[in-house]
Amino acid sequence: MNYSNFSKWKWLAACGCTAMLIVFACVVILFRTFQITNVVDETLDYSKCRTVFDQIGNGKLVADRYGKVELPPGLKDASANGYIYVTSVRHSERIVLFPSWLGKGKNVRGVIICSKNLNPGT
Repeated sequence: MNYSNFSKWKWLAACGCTAMLIVFACVVILFRTFQITNVVDETLDYSKCRTVFDQIGNGKLVADRYGKVELPPGLKDASANGYIYVTSVRHSERIVLFPSWLGKGKNVRGVIICSKNLNPGT
């Protein structure tokens, strides 16, 4: 029996297993880096978000023609940048975006509060 071939295959199998473990470790690291770990954004003051939402509803805060609202100094904690964004689906329904993170370009993460439940396709 020729053992030199056996040790060569054993070495190749060990290298293959090592390579698979390295790839698996990289996949786990990437997954843990980019996964969303928390649905609730802890950087915003939700009581202030609700106050802002109510003030938009009763007309104390008004959006410009693009839907952007600059928050007053006491309510700046309701947003990462001191602004919120408002749009209407129908006349009585409003949707407000409270940004909690701003990235490059138009990348944004935040909380949306709606006056009514949204239906699919809205």
